[in-house]
Amino acid sequence: CSFQTFAQSWELEVFTGASVYRGDLDEKIIDIKSIRPAVNLNLKYKLNDQLYLRGGLAWGMVAGNDKNNKDSSLINRNLSFSSHLAEVSFCAEYLPLSPELYDIAFPYFFAGVGLFHFNPSAKDNNNEKVFLQPLGTEGQGLSLYPTRKKYNRTQICIPMGGGMTFVINEKLKFSTEIGFRKLFTDYLDDVSSTYVDLNALEEGRGKKSAEMSYRGKFIENYEMPVQGGSIRGNAKKKDWYYFAGVKFSWTL
Repeated sequence: CSFQTFAQSWELEVFTGASVYRGDLDEKIIDIKSIRPAVNLNLKYKLNDQLYLRGGLAWGMVAGNDKNNKDSSLINRNLSFSSHLAEVSFCAEYLPLSPELYDIAFPYFFAGVGLFHFNPSAKDNNNEKVFLQPLGTEGQGLSLYPTRKKYNRTQICIPMGGGMTFVINEKLKFSTEIGFRKLFTDYLDDVSSTYVDLNALEEGRGKKSAEMSYRGKFIENYEMPVQGGSIRGNAKKKDWYYFAGVKFSWTL
C-alpha cells in the first residue's frame, strides 16, 4: 500500500482531564476535593471503520482524606493519602455506529489491559511527607501476621470506558471520554483491613510505622486500639481510579 494509505490508518491522541479515586477513604462516589489532574497520550491503529487498537501512556494523581467524609467514625479515623499514577495500557476500541453513516458525532467504547505504578504517601505529625508502603502499616512483614504480605506498587489494571467523538475535519477529531480502571489491589490508599497491635508494630517496624498506621489518637476522646483487630478498611472491596476529560485526535 502507499505511504499515505498506511499513515491514514494511524491516529495520535492527546487527553487532558481529571483523575478520581474510589476506595476506603472516600464514602462518596465523586468527592470534588479529591479530584486531581491527569494526562494521556495514545497511538491508535485503525483495523476497520468500527474497530481500533490503541496503546497509551498516562499520568495522574489520586488522593483521599477522611476529613472530607460525613460519617463521624470515618472522620475520627483521620487517615489520608496521595499518590502519583503512571500507567501503560493496550485497548481495543469499538464504534457501535459506523462513522460513514454518522460522520459528525458518534459514540465509542473501549476495554483492555494495563500496568500501573503507584506509591501512596501521607503527612506525618510534623507535616512531612512519608511514603507508606515501606512502613507496613497493617502489619505486612511481621511474623505475628504471616498472611499479610507487602503489596506491590506496580500492578495490573483493566481499563474500560467510553466516550463521544465529534468530527472537526478529515484530520482532526474532538472527544469526551471517561475511563474506569478495575484494580486487583485494595492498597492504592494503603488501607485495607484491620488495625494490628500497635505495640508489636512499633517494636517490629519502628515508631513511624505505628504513627502512620493509627491516626485517630490525635482526635480528642477517641480510643486507641492498642490490641488491634479494629476495623481500618474494607478488604472485600478493591480500590478503583478513573480518568475523565477531553481529547484531540490527529490522523497521521
